Amino acid sequence: MSTAASPPPPVTPAPSAARWRAIALMLLAASVLLAMGLWLLRSAIVTAMIRRNLATRGVSCEPFEVEASATIGDLVIAPTRCTVREGVIAGLAWDAPMRAHLEGSTMASLEVETLEVTRRAGEDEAPDAVGTALGVWMQAPARVGGVVHFASRLSEIDSPALHVARLVVIREGGQEHEHELELERIECPAREAGAPVRIAIEGLTLAAGDGPLGVSAVPRLRDVSVEADRSHGTIEGTADATLTLPGLGSLQLGSLVTQRVIVTAEQLDTQPRWSVELR
Repeated sequence: MSTAASPPPPVTPAPSAARWRAIALMLLAASVLLAMGLWLLRSAIVTAMIRRNLATRGVSCEPFEVEASATIGDLVIAPTRCTVREGVIAGLAWDAPMRAHLEGSTMASLEVETLEVTRRAGEDEAPDAVGTALGVWMQAPARVGGVVHFASRLSEIDSPALHVARLVVIREGGQEHEHELELERIECPAREAGAPVRIAIEGLTLAAGDGPLGVSAVPRLRDVSVEADRSHGTIEGTADATLTLPGLGSLQLGSLVTQRVIVTAEQLDTQPRWSVELR
Protein backbone atom coordinates (compact mmCIF):
# COMPACT_ATOMS: atom_id res chain seq x y z
CA MET A 1 0.00 0.00 0.00
CA SER A 2 1.62 3.21 -1.06
CA THR A 3 1.66 6.40 1.04
CA ALA A 4 0.85 9.72 -0.60
CA ALA A 5 3.87 12.06 -0.68
CA SER A 6 3.48 15.15 1.59
CA PRO A 7 3.63 18.51 -0.15
CA PRO A 8 6.95 20.41 0.12
CA PRO A 9 7.06 23.27 2.69
CA PRO A 10 6.31 26.70 1.33
CA VAL A 11 9.35 28.67 0.27
CA THR A 12 9.65 32.21 1.67
CA PRO A 13 10.81 34.46 -1.07
CA ALA A 14 14.09 36.23 -0.34
CA PRO A 15 13.82 39.97 0.17
CA SER A 16 14.25 41.78 -3.03
CA ALA A 17 17.17 44.10 -3.63
CA ALA A 18 14.76 47.04 -3.51
CA ARG A 19 13.63 46.05 0.00
CA TRP A 20 17.23 45.84 1.24
CA ARG A 21 17.92 49.26 -0.20
CA ALA A 22 14.88 50.67 1.60
CA ILE A 23 16.04 49.21 4.94
CA ALA A 24 19.57 50.57 4.43
CA LEU A 25 18.21 54.03 3.57
CA MET A 26 16.00 54.01 6.69
CA LEU A 27 18.99 53.11 8.90
CA LEU A 28 21.14 55.74 7.23
CA ALA A 29 18.43 58.39 7.65
CA ALA A 30 18.03 57.46 11.35
CA SER A 31 21.79 57.73 11.88
CA VAL A 32 21.91 61.12 10.17
CA LEU A 33 18.98 62.42 12.23
CA LEU A 34 20.62 61.16 15.43
CA ALA A 35 23.92 62.77 14.51
CA MET A 36 22.17 66.04 13.66
CA GLY A 37 20.29 65.94 16.95
CA LEU A 38 23.48 65.37 18.93
CA TRP A 39 25.21 68.15 16.98
CA LEU A 40 22.36 70.59 17.62
CA LEU A 41 22.41 69.67 21.32
CA ARG A 42 26.21 69.68 21.54
CA SER A 43 26.39 72.72 23.84
CA ALA A 44 23.84 71.27 26.27
CA ILE A 45 25.61 67.90 26.26
CA VAL A 46 29.04 69.46 26.89
CA THR A 47 27.55 71.63 29.65
CA ALA A 48 26.11 68.57 31.39
CA MET A 49 29.42 66.68 31.06
CA ILE A 50 31.43 69.55 32.56
CA ARG A 51 28.98 69.99 35.43
CA ARG A 52 29.12 66.27 36.21
CA ASN A 53 32.93 66.25 36.06
CA LEU A 54 33.13 69.21 38.45
CA ALA A 55 30.67 67.58 40.83
CA THR A 56 32.83 64.46 41.07
CA ARG A 57 35.73 66.72 42.12
CA GLY A 58 33.71 68.35 44.88
CA VAL A 59 33.07 71.58 42.93
CA SER A 60 29.55 73.01 42.73
CA CYS A 61 28.78 76.02 40.54
CA GLU A 62 25.94 78.40 39.95
CA PRO A 63 24.02 77.55 36.75
CA PHE A 64 26.14 78.26 33.67
CA GLU A 65 26.16 77.40 29.98
CA VAL A 66 28.90 76.18 27.67
CA GLU A 67 28.85 77.12 23.98
CA ALA A 68 30.61 74.59 21.76
CA SER A 69 31.90 75.38 18.27
CA ALA A 70 30.67 73.42 15.24
CA THR A 71 33.62 71.03 15.51
CA ILE A 72 33.48 70.99 19.33
CA GLY A 73 37.12 72.07 19.26
CA ASP A 74 36.50 75.35 21.08
CA LEU A 75 34.35 75.96 24.14
CA VAL A 76 33.16 79.23 25.67
CA ILE A 77 32.20 78.85 29.33
CA ALA A 78 29.88 81.56 30.64
CA PRO A 79 30.80 83.52 33.80
CA THR A 80 29.89 81.82 37.07
CA ARG A 81 30.88 81.29 40.71
CA CYS A 82 31.88 77.93 42.17
CA THR A 83 32.49 76.57 45.65
CA VAL A 84 35.00 73.83 46.44
CA ARG A 85 34.06 71.33 49.14
CA GLU A 86 37.54 70.85 50.65
CA GLY A 87 41.14 71.91 50.25
CA VAL A 88 43.05 75.19 50.30
CA ILE A 89 40.79 76.76 47.66
CA ALA A 90 37.26 77.53 48.87
CA GLY A 91 35.86 79.10 45.70
CA LEU A 92 36.44 80.24 42.12
CA ALA A 93 34.73 82.89 40.02
CA TRP A 94 35.19 84.53 36.63
CA ASP A 95 33.22 87.52 35.32
CA ALA A 96 34.03 87.17 31.62
CA PRO A 97 33.71 84.12 29.34
CA MET A 98 36.39 81.47 29.81
CA ARG A 99 37.70 79.98 26.56
CA ALA A 100 38.96 76.42 26.18
CA HIS A 101 40.55 74.75 23.16
CA LEU A 102 40.32 70.98 22.69
CA GLU A 103 42.58 68.69 20.71
CA GLY A 104 40.67 65.45 20.34
CA SER A 105 39.33 64.59 23.78
CA THR A 106 42.09 66.53 25.56
CA MET A 107 41.84 70.14 26.72
CA ALA A 108 44.88 71.84 25.22
CA SER A 109 44.52 75.39 26.54
CA LEU A 110 42.39 77.48 28.88
CA GLU A 111 42.16 81.28 28.73
CA VAL A 112 40.37 83.70 31.05
CA GLU A 113 40.53 87.46 31.59
CA THR A 114 39.95 87.69 35.34
CA LEU A 115 39.90 84.81 37.81
CA GLU A 116 38.99 85.28 41.47
CA VAL A 117 40.21 82.65 43.92
CA THR A 118 38.89 82.45 47.47
CA ARG A 119 41.26 80.65 49.82
CA ARG A 120 40.63 79.06 53.19
CA ALA A 121 42.65 80.55 56.03
CA GLY A 122 45.12 78.28 57.75
CA GLU A 123 44.62 77.37 61.40
CA ASP A 124 47.92 78.97 62.43
CA GLU A 125 47.32 82.32 60.72
CA ALA A 126 47.36 85.49 62.79
CA PRO A 127 44.53 87.65 61.42
CA ASP A 128 45.34 90.54 63.76
CA ALA A 129 48.39 91.51 61.69
CA VAL A 130 46.49 91.70 58.43
CA GLY A 131 46.09 95.25 57.16
CA THR A 132 49.07 96.74 58.99
CA ALA A 133 52.29 97.64 57.24
CA LEU A 134 54.29 95.40 59.56
CA GLY A 135 51.83 92.56 59.10
CA VAL A 136 51.98 92.82 55.30
CA TRP A 137 55.76 92.51 55.28
CA MET A 138 55.82 89.73 57.90
CA GLN A 139 53.23 87.65 56.05
CA ALA A 140 54.62 88.36 52.57
CA PRO A 141 56.64 85.09 52.31
CA ALA A 142 53.62 82.96 53.23
CA ARG A 143 51.31 84.87 50.87
CA VAL A 144 53.77 84.67 47.98
CA GLY A 145 54.51 81.06 48.88
CA GLY A 146 50.85 80.24 48.37
CA VAL A 147 51.49 80.54 44.63
CA VAL A 148 54.19 77.87 44.98
CA HIS A 149 51.80 75.65 46.92
CA PHE A 150 49.20 75.99 44.15
CA ALA A 151 51.81 75.12 41.51
CA SER A 152 52.83 72.07 43.54
CA ARG A 153 49.28 70.74 43.64
CA LEU A 154 48.93 71.48 39.91
CA SER A 155 51.94 69.23 39.24
CA GLU A 156 49.92 66.21 40.40
CA ILE A 157 47.41 66.38 37.51
CA ASP A 158 47.41 66.80 33.75
CA SER A 159 47.07 70.49 32.94
CA PRO A 160 46.32 72.43 29.76
CA ALA A 161 48.21 75.58 28.86
CA LEU A 162 46.89 78.34 31.11
CA HIS A 163 46.57 82.01 30.13
CA VAL A 164 45.16 84.35 32.79
CA ALA A 165 45.26 88.12 32.33
CA ARG A 166 44.53 88.86 36.01
CA LEU A 167 44.13 86.63 39.05
CA VAL A 168 43.10 87.93 42.46
CA VAL A 169 43.11 86.02 45.75
CA ILE A 170 40.76 86.86 48.60
CA ARG A 171 40.52 85.27 52.03
CA GLU A 172 37.38 83.39 52.98
CA GLY A 173 35.42 85.44 55.50
CA GLY A 174 37.38 88.60 54.70
CA GLN A 175 35.94 91.90 53.57
CA GLU A 176 34.26 91.86 50.18
CA HIS A 177 36.48 92.92 47.25
CA GLU A 178 39.55 93.08 49.54
CA HIS A 179 42.32 91.41 47.54
CA GLU A 180 45.28 90.10 49.51
CA LEU A 181 47.17 89.05 46.38
CA GLU A 182 46.98 90.01 42.70
CA LEU A 183 48.80 88.37 39.77
CA GLU A 184 49.18 89.90 36.31
CA ARG A 185 49.66 88.06 33.01
CA ILE A 186 50.05 84.41 33.99
CA GLU A 187 51.41 81.94 31.44
CA CYS A 188 51.78 78.21 32.17
CA PRO A 189 52.62 75.65 29.42
CA ALA A 190 50.62 72.43 29.06
CA ARG A 191 52.08 69.45 30.87
CA GLU A 192 51.36 65.91 32.04
CA ALA A 193 50.84 64.79 35.62
CA GLY A 194 54.11 64.36 37.49
CA ALA A 195 56.07 66.86 35.39
CA PRO A 196 57.35 70.01 37.15
CA VAL A 197 55.20 73.12 36.77
CA ARG A 198 56.75 76.29 35.35
CA ILE A 199 54.76 79.53 35.49
CA ALA A 200 55.70 83.00 34.26
CA ILE A 201 53.99 85.98 35.92
CA GLU A 202 54.43 89.59 34.84
CA GLY A 203 53.65 91.06 38.25
CA LEU A 204 52.66 89.93 41.75
CA THR A 205 51.25 92.47 44.21
CA LEU A 206 50.28 92.00 47.84
CA ALA A 207 47.56 94.02 49.54
CA ALA A 208 48.63 97.40 50.91
CA GLY A 209 49.19 97.78 54.64
CA ASP A 210 48.88 100.93 56.71
CA GLY A 211 51.51 101.83 59.28
CA PRO A 212 51.98 104.58 61.84
CA LEU A 213 51.90 108.25 60.80
CA GLY A 214 50.03 107.39 57.62
CA VAL A 215 52.83 105.33 56.05
CA SER A 216 51.57 102.59 53.69
CA ALA A 217 53.43 99.75 51.99
CA VAL A 218 52.60 97.74 48.87
CA PRO A 219 54.98 94.75 48.41
CA ARG A 220 55.33 93.78 44.74
CA LEU A 221 57.44 91.47 42.57
CA ARG A 222 57.86 91.78 38.81
CA ASP A 223 59.24 89.37 36.20
CA VAL A 224 58.24 86.44 38.39
CA SER A 225 59.04 82.79 37.68
CA VAL A 226 57.62 79.83 39.59
CA GLU A 227 58.85 76.22 39.51
CA ALA A 228 57.39 73.42 41.60
CA ASP A 229 56.88 69.70 41.86
CA ARG A 230 55.05 67.64 44.47
CA SER A 231 57.38 68.42 47.38
CA HIS A 232 59.62 71.36 46.39
CA GLY A 233 59.16 74.74 44.80
CA THR A 234 60.57 78.23 44.31
CA ILE A 235 59.23 81.62 43.30
CA GLU A 236 61.66 84.31 42.17
CA GLY A 237 61.08 87.92 41.20
CA THR A 238 62.49 91.44 41.28
CA ALA A 239 61.37 93.50 44.28
CA ASP A 240 59.38 96.54 43.18
CA ALA A 241 57.56 97.62 46.35
CA THR A 242 55.96 101.01 46.82
CA LEU A 243 56.12 103.08 50.02
CA THR A 244 53.78 106.02 50.46
CA LEU A 245 54.93 108.69 52.93
CA PRO A 246 52.59 111.51 54.03
CA GLY A 247 53.70 114.79 52.56
CA LEU A 248 56.46 113.15 50.52
CA GLY A 249 54.48 111.06 48.04
CA SER A 250 55.24 107.55 46.82
CA LEU A 251 58.64 105.92 46.56
CA GLN A 252 59.16 103.07 44.06
CA LEU A 253 61.91 100.88 45.48
CA GLY A 254 62.41 99.06 42.19
CA SER A 255 63.62 102.29 40.58
CA LEU A 256 66.39 102.67 43.17
CA VAL A 257 67.88 99.19 43.35
CA THR A 258 67.48 95.85 41.55
CA GLN A 259 66.93 93.17 44.16
CA ARG A 260 65.95 89.62 43.29
CA VAL A 261 63.88 87.82 45.91
CA ILE A 262 63.72 84.01 46.03
CA VAL A 263 61.18 82.23 48.22
CA THR A 264 61.89 78.48 48.51
CA ALA A 265 59.50 75.88 49.87
CA GLU A 266 60.33 72.37 51.06
CA GLN A 267 58.04 69.54 52.18
CA LEU A 268 55.07 70.89 50.24
CA ASP A 269 53.39 67.50 50.43
CA THR A 270 53.51 67.42 54.26
CA GLN A 271 54.34 70.44 56.45
CA PRO A 272 55.74 73.23 54.22
CA ARG A 273 58.90 75.03 55.32
CA TRP A 274 59.74 78.42 53.78
CA SER A 275 62.98 80.32 53.35
CA VAL A 276 63.73 83.71 51.76
CA GLU A 277 66.92 84.70 49.94
CA LEU A 278 67.96 88.07 48.47
CA ARG A 279 70.35 88.37 45.53
